[in-house]
Amino acid sequence: MTPEIYRFRFNPTVSMDRARDLVAHAILAAERVHGAGRVRLDVAYFADDEKRSLVVDARTKAGQTVATIFTDLLLGEFDMTAFDVERVAKDDGFPRRGRLGRASAWLSDRCRGALRRLMRTGNAIY
Repeated sequence: MTPEIYRFRFNPTVSMDRARDLVAHAILAAERVHGAGRVRLDVAYFADDEKRSLVVDARTKAGQTVATIFTDLLLGEFDMTAFDVERVAKDDGFPRRGRLGRASAWLSDRCRGALRRLMRTGNAIY
């Protein structure tokens, strides 16, 4: 995995709806390369209309593919002055542990606690 997260900032000439459409096209194209399951698990992005920015998590190969295709689509549709792209720090944009990671950690803690209680009471698990 790479430590790269890309932030795309758009000029007022670029519609944020169009930017979302293009990132959706990039995700569909990445599904053809990596498969729908891998893209669903590994790709994340966030669009902020107020800041006119879109952040793509490219820490995985599927994410890198989406970021590259998205950039190519933007360059094909708009001129180079319509948007800026920059790498941002690891902890700016996406937390290291996503929703699924937090949920599995919570579930794991709950299961460990339930297992300890069952072992203390002597009830068998079948």
